[in-house]
Amino acid sequence: NQQWQSDGLIVGPLTNHDQTQCYSTHLTTFAGGFTILPETVNWSYVFANADFMKNKTIYLTVILVCAIYVLLAIYARYYDKKDVEKLGVTILPDNNKNDDYFYQMIVFTGQRRDAGTKSNVHFVIHGDENDTHIRTLADPHRRVLQRGGVDAFLMSVPKSLGQLNCIR
Repeated sequence: NQQWQSDGLIVGPLTNHDQTQCYSTHLTTFAGGFTILPETVNWSYVFANADFMKNKTIYLTVILVCAIYVLLAIYARYYDKKDVEKLGVTILPDNNKNDDYFYQMIVFTGQRRDAGTKSNVHFVIHGDENDTHIRTLADPHRRVLQRGGVDAFLMSVPKSLGQLNCIR
């Protein structure tokens, strides 16, 4: 039987807020406890006393938190846009649309101070079968080769270079 019954239980005189003293006339399992009921909110009182002059601190705190949130959202969105610009492969500006062979170059720039460059970087790749002419790593829409950056470039050439030997 799982019914709660208080038959044979008497609350003792030493009962207080922390402990309950029970006297029992039988040897069965029993338990005691209490439940704290939540205080009801009087909404008519809350809205009647919600004017700015009585609650300046609360209103100013809410306004300040909202302002900080908006500023952080603008800051985060700005840097998200900058990160999106860094994604993708940059097609080299000196590529010829009639070329048939493509090579992807990925350049990792170090984290040390002054590791990046604003200079124009030119290179020649030597392969077993052919060499490229002087090419330039550049992107007209964003800065490349910045400190701590990873830049991917797509280079096109008219003939296969074969096994790549070196880059100058």
